[in-house]
Amino acid sequence: MNVTVIPRLTGNADEQQSEHPTITAFNPVASYSWLDASIPTILVPGYCPIWSPPTDPKPIPPDTGFLYVDQNADRYPKSPISSLFAAVRGVQPTYPFSSVDVISDRSPLRKLYAFAAGDANLKEFRFGVSVFGEGVKGVKGGEKQGEEKQGEEKQPEEEPGEEKQADEKQADEKQADEKQADEKQAKEKKTTVVFHRMEKMTREEYQAGHFHGYRAGFEAQYLPLDEMAKGSSSHYRISEYDFGGLKFLTRSGVDGSIPTPASTNNKNLKAEDSDLDTTITKLKIEYDEDPGKGKSTSMIHEPALEDADGSLSIIPTANGMAEHSTMLEFITRSENVKFPFDIATKMPDLYFSQTPHFVEAYHHNPAGWRYRAPHTLTSMFALADLRVRDMQAEFKKWEKRNGEVLGRYLAVVKQILDVVKGRGEEIGVWEVSYAREGSGLEVKEVVEGEGVVMRKEVGKFFGGEDEVELAGFVKG
Repeated sequence: MNVTVIPRLTGNADEQQSEHPTITAFNPVASYSWLDASIPTILVPGYCPIWSPPTDPKPIPPDTGFLYVDQNADRYPKSPISSLFAAVRGVQPTYPFSSVDVISDRSPLRKLYAFAAGDANLKEFRFGVSVFGEGVKGVKGGEKQGEEKQGEEKQPEEEPGEEKQADEKQADEKQADEKQADEKQAKEKKTTVVFHRMEKMTREEYQAGHFHGYRAGFEAQYLPLDEMAKGSSSHYRISEYDFGGLKFLTRSGVDGSIPTPASTNNKNLKAEDSDLDTTITKLKIEYDEDPGKGKSTSMIHEPALEDADGSLSIIPTANGMAEHSTMLEFITRSENVKFPFDIATKMPDLYFSQTPHFVEAYHHNPAGWRYRAPHTLTSMFALADLRVRDMQAEFKKWEKRNGEVLGRYLAVVKQILDVVKGRGEEIGVWEVSYAREGSGLEVKEVVEGEGVVMRKEVGKFFGGEDEVELAGFVKG
C-alpha cells in the first residue's frame, strides 16, 4: 500500500510568493435542500429559510431528538458528495466539472487549514479523495502485486554474476526514470480531485434528561420556512472561486437568508406557484392539521419513484437561488457565558464559504433557573440580544492577519494533489488522515471500501458511457 506523510509546515510556505493567497472570482453556482422523504431526494434549487425575527418572541423549549453531523452522508450514505454534483447539473446542465482543480465540502478545507495553522485543539480526522481526469481509471482489480499466477511454478533463482548485476542495475535505473517521467506526465494532465467528508457518525442522538441548547427551537421561530417549502430540510450552497492558482468548487450549509427587495429567493412566491406536483407526479405532499402544532407535513412516495439501484432523486423547484449577499449562519449562546464569543474560531468556516452574515443569538434564562434542571427550562431570545455581523470587511482583515497560514494551507493542499495525481492511471481513490497532535497528514491509496463505491458513483458526472441523466430535468 502506498503511503505518504505530509509534515506540518512552519514559516512562509513559498518564499517566492510575493503576495499571500486570497479568494478571488467567487461565484455561486447552485443550491439544494434535502426533502424529508423515505428515499434520498433533493430539491434544486433549494429553499432557504428567511431571517424573520418575531416582534413578540415566544418561550423556546430545549432541543430534543438528534442533531445532524453530516446530513448528506446520513441521507445518502452510498455517495454523500453526489448531491453536490446533482445540484450543479440541475442548475447548470453543462457545468464543466473537469475545469475545476478541487471539489470539496467545507469541512476538509477547514481541517486542513487548522492543520496548517498548527492548531493544538485539532482532533483526529480523515476524509476521502478521488481523482478524475485524463488517463485516470481508478482502482484496478485482478492480480495483486507480488502474487504468483495460479499453476505457475516458482523458478529457482540463479546466483547473479557481475555482468548480470550491471544489467539489472541499468534496467532498474531505466525503470525508475520511466516511473518518474510517468508521474510527472500524470501531474501535468488535467485532473480534478474530489475531497469528501468521512465522519465517525452522521448524526448525534440527544440523550433524554440532558441539556442540548436551543438551536432547533431558535431556528424554527426566527428562520421559518415558507408554506411551499414545508418538508424540506437544510440548505446547501455550492460556489466556485480561485485560490492561489487553483480553482475550487465547494459545498457548505447555511442557516438562512436576510430578505432584501432585490432577493430572488422564494419569499414572495405563493404555495400554489410551486410546480412540484406537475414535475414529479409520483410525489404527493399532504398537509395534516395538528391542533397543537399547526400544520405538519407528511411526504408520501409511490415505490416507482425510487430507482432500482437506490440512486439519488432530484426534484426541480420553481424558486430561484437566493442572492449570496443575503446568506447567514448563526450560533446560540446563554447570556450567562463567562467569555464573549470568539469569532476567530468560526472564521475559517465562514471564509471558505464566504458567508457574508453571522448572527450571535443570546438567550435569557427564566427566574430560578439555577435551581432547576437545564433540560426542563424554556428560554427566550430577546431582539436586543441578537447581533448580526457583516463579515465582508472582516474577511479582508482576517486574510491580512492570517496570510502566512493561508500560504501554508495552500501548500498542504498542493502537496496532497501532487501525491494523488502523481500515480498515473493506476490509482484514483485515496484517504487523508490526521491521527494526533504533532503528527503529519497521512495520504494513502485505497483499494476497497466506501471511497471506491463513491468514486464509481461520482464518475458518472465526468462524462463517458455512464454519464448521469437527472430525472425531472429536460436534457438540452
